[in-house]
Amino acid sequence: MSKGITTVEAIKLQKVFGMNVIQDRRKISWIKKFIEQISSFLIILLLIAAGLSFFIGETIDGSLILIIIFINAGFGMFQEFKADQAVAALKQLSVSSIRVIRDGKEQEIDSKNLVPGDLIIIEEGVKIPADTRIVESHNLEVNESSLTGESFPVVKNKADMVFMGTIVSRGRAQAIVMQIGMKTKFGKIAENLATVGHVQTPLQKKLAHLTEVVGLVGIIISLVVFVLSALQGQGAFPSFLLAISLAVAVVPESLPAAMTVILSIGVKHMAKRNAIVRKLAAIEAIGNTTLIATDKTGTLTENKMTVKELWFDEHVHQTNLRAIRKSETEKLLLINGILCSTASLVDTHGGTEVLGDPTEGALLMIARDKEMSDRVVRGEWELVDEISFDSIQKRMSVLVKHIEHDDKEHVFSKGAPESILHISSHILIDGSIVKLTDDRREEINAVLEEWSRHGLRVLAFAYQDDDRHTQTFQSLQKSQQPEFHQDNSLQKEG
Repeated sequence: MSKGITTVEAIKLQKVFGMNVIQDRRKISWIKKFIEQISSFLIILLLIAAGLSFFIGETIDGSLILIIIFINAGFGMFQEFKADQAVAALKQLSVSSIRVIRDGKEQEIDSKNLVPGDLIIIEEGVKIPADTRIVESHNLEVNESSLTGESFPVVKNKADMVFMGTIVSRGRAQAIVMQIGMKTKFGKIAENLATVGHVQTPLQKKLAHLTEVVGLVGIIISLVVFVLSALQGQGAFPSFLLAISLAVAVVPESLPAAMTVILSIGVKHMAKRNAIVRKLAAIEAIGNTTLIATDKTGTLTENKMTVKELWFDEHVHQTNLRAIRKSETEKLLLINGILCSTASLVDTHGGTEVLGDPTEGALLMIARDKEMSDRVVRGEWELVDEISFDSIQKRMSVLVKHIEHDDKEHVFSKGAPESILHISSHILIDGSIVKLTDDRREEINAVLEEWSRHGLRVLAFAYQDDDRHTQTFQSLQKSQQPEFHQDNSLQKEG
């Protein structure tokens, strides 16, 4: 494994290339925001009406119209200000992190601190934080729909590029950062989007059309009244004042205030449901939304996993007793959880942190609690080949061999219980391999149902160490269903 760049080099590179962030170049000054608030056709019509009111001596009417305009604009600006503050706070909370190798050590850093040359570790579920080039790949597939619109994962091999904003759908890899921030493909798209103008909401379009109709009707009626008044001998100036008064009366001065109040009520209801609305006019568009799809991991939950119970040797064993492992079945189970994993543990001043998948991290933690070091175990075994977790097969498999013993290769698998049970023909009980009969399957399924009723995640483990291991692993690679011994270890997590 490469040692990556040093911390000193990273600091120097950051001074040259800057932070790995997508800059917001659409910041608008308060003056421009105020102009935006009074730039609608209806407000312009009201400004004209206020000016005409002052012209004909109706100071109170003109002042009231201006007060309505400024209150409406001020409320809109205040709402945008509050929304901008909330969005900024959310951005601080949603800081993403990435596993990186610096100074020869694996660590987790804020993705905005990445620099060109950094060596990062990516795995299933990770969002790529920069444009990178793969240097080592294990069955890597990346979802590039955010860039291309294509929903099917793309297979990535060594020397291929993976881009910021895409998501790893399968496998794992190590990659070197090539471009960061606005220099990435995603950054260039964001820069182009910054030049895109705002699109009016359906409500804004309807109000604009209504205002145009009212304005046009008001002008026509005022002209007709002026002509008729002049023909009746009222004089040009009195007829002009009458026409202006009629034009001012036609303008719906209270409409902006009424719309602001109505939309504000909508903002209040949305705020009670923790929804941020930046522009008042967006309320009407939000009202037409029927479905919002989101992911709960790390938002509704803490994204931390802990092993609660183990099932092996036909009994359920609590993990909070910190009992020393005695069973060879349990030992094999723990070794399986360590080797069939891409996560790692890092000791910090605040305790131990998991780098990688939280579920796999929980397996490493329970092994450490049982006085089995993941670093020692991984140092004793050599990884020959790997089949990354597949959402269809619902399992992960590795082909490994022990370095110090007989170099004999073993196959270890972990995954969903139904997937592991489907490929298993025997079960390990108290050191003896016995047939996995229907009665034993029913017993296992009963334990699974009990755990499922408590809303717990369940994993199963399997292995094979006889002469058929190569054939078994090849069958797994081809997504066939081989049969091999199960180590009798259904694992419960919560």
